[in-house]
Amino acid sequence: MLACYISAHHDNWDTVLPYITFAYNSAMQSTTGFSPFRLLYGRDPLCNIDTMFPYSPNTDHNTLLGDATSRAEECRQIARCRTFGRQADAKLRYDERHRHVDYQLGDQVWLWVPIRKPGLSEKLICRYTGPYRIIRRLSDVNYTVEPVDVPVDRRRRTTETVHVTRLKPFVTS
Repeated sequence: MLACYISAHHDNWDTVLPYITFAYNSAMQSTTGFSPFRLLYGRDPLCNIDTMFPYSPNTDHNTLLGDATSRAEECRQIARCRTFGRQADAKLRYDERHRHVDYQLGDQVWLWVPIRKPGLSEKLICRYTGPYRIIRRLSDVNYTVEPVDVPVDRRRRTTETVHVTRLKPFVTS
């Protein structure tokens, strides 16, 4: 959200940050169904119009405080239930498209390296480097790999521990 409101030279982010923070904290979050402010205080935040035209019915402040506390707790419980539901939905979506990948020691793989190069098109940059060889399996999803062709400059780290999502099988023709 901050990137939408800062200048091209990135020199005014500190002046717009309070407004961005207020907008984020007062906006309803799709997962919980409540704004972070409402979850914390049990009420919506006061805006400029609320301070210009205050409305305060004749009620006891202790009653208002107790009501706000109970509303905040109720909102937190509802948000917790909604969050668990959203997490279950996300897990189902992930499990539907996830396929188990298992590499053996000695297998050759491509390694995805997220490198951005200024002035070059993201679409044309080679996303994978390699080939790399699997030298150790640390867990079901983490492997240690080393380049098949060891670089001449030995000062660089030659082995790397990577997650399976960054690997792709290297197929020789």
